Amino acid sequence: MLQTRIFFGAVIGILLPSSVLANFSLTPYIGDFNRARAGGAAAAEDATTTFTNPAGLVRLAKQQWVVTGHYYLPSAEFRDTGTIDGIGNAISGGDGGDGGVEAAVPNAFYARPLSSDWTMGVALAAPFGLGTKYESNWVGRYHSIEAGIETMAINPGVGFNMGDGWSVGAGVTLQYAKATMSSALDFGAICLNALDPATCAGLGMPAPQSADGMVVMEGDDWGHGINVGLLWSGENTRFGLSYRSKVEHTLDGDATFTTPAGAAAFQPMFVDTGMQLAMTLPEILSVSVYHQWSSRLAVMADITGTRWSRIERFEFQYDNPAQPTQTVDKDWEDTWRLAVGADYQWRARWKLQGGVAFEQSALPDRTFDPSIPVADAIWLVAGAEYSPSDKMSLGFGWTHIVFEDRTVNHVGAMGDTLRGDLEPSLDVIDLRVKWLF
Repeated sequence: MLQTRIFFGAVIGILLPSSVLANFSLTPYIGDFNRARAGGAAAAEDATTTFTNPAGLVRLAKQQWVVTGHYYLPSAEFRDTGTIDGIGNAISGGDGGDGGVEAAVPNAFYARPLSSDWTMGVALAAPFGLGTKYESNWVGRYHSIEAGIETMAINPGVGFNMGDGWSVGAGVTLQYAKATMSSALDFGAICLNALDPATCAGLGMPAPQSADGMVVMEGDDWGHGINVGLLWSGENTRFGLSYRSKVEHTLDGDATFTTPAGAAAFQPMFVDTGMQLAMTLPEILSVSVYHQWSSRLAVMADITGTRWSRIERFEFQYDNPAQPTQTVDKDWEDTWRLAVGADYQWRARWKLQGGVAFEQSALPDRTFDPSIPVADAIWLVAGAEYSPSDKMSLGFGWTHIVFEDRTVNHVGAMGDTLRGDLEPSLDVIDLRVKWLF
């Protein structure tokens, strides 16, 4: 019982439960360049359709490469409004600085017609990523200091032309995920929760905030899934339906503890150990339309649903038998995303592009904390594409995602309460090169 109480205080609600998917938008930023991902399942204009809707591969008449790069500039600024420890005292520390972590994310896509009816493609993409990193002594250090994930997906696929404008496609996804998470441990609060005050004073842990430690968790895993699609192409209009399956991961890695001297009394707790965390990335269903309005103007729209309610809880298992399996409820919610976009052929070799989107947040107020600074968001996207020849095009763009400000009122396992206001935002610089050969 004592070990269970100590471990509950050390891990549950402090570290991993809300830090596994630290992508500010929680949606893949792949394909449909400079359109806020509008028309993703219907555009089918280049090899990125391997990932967004493999049925669109049949529209590609030539072998091609597409390489994209996205530079993410996130911001997550917290303002403390009265964070307290378990006995009501203000927690020391500042607001944590800007918790956003910049990152460069490349993607590559290849497509090749095999016959008049069959086309194959391969996508190398990073569907989820980014993270947060706050100052190590900030007021929310017992909830999260660093949280991040890197993913890479290998997605081969094929498209088949069924005739009369209809095509279908399917692909297999092999996805690698690596997560790193850290937080401070309040050994003063842990001790008082498990032992009497006199014993804690003798151990040098007389009160909350009197003796901090740290825990760092790292794990990785390969998972797999499928994606399938359906496309109807008319003279000027296309309708697309795309489905991406869930991907189950069991992150396998290590938990590393840094402890004050008095923590030796709690051993065999707080010793370095292997760690496993089960995690399921959800299904995504998109319905899109693309319409060539005139010789110069094309418009597109998209509605995408994501089954984030699969993230009901996280379960942590540890190789150290003194650290029992723990379960943390998260209760994430399913989301919808609506997007519209347009292309305008400004000059013979210049195309102007833009789009807007509204995206719901999957994180409910009752489980929200700053490790994933996600809220309802509006995407504003603008860019251009230049074609120096019939075999090459160069694209560049800018995306600004405006998040709704969120109020934080997150209770930790030791009774400490992180209170404040969080202002997240995200800018993305986008580059793309396409070769036909």
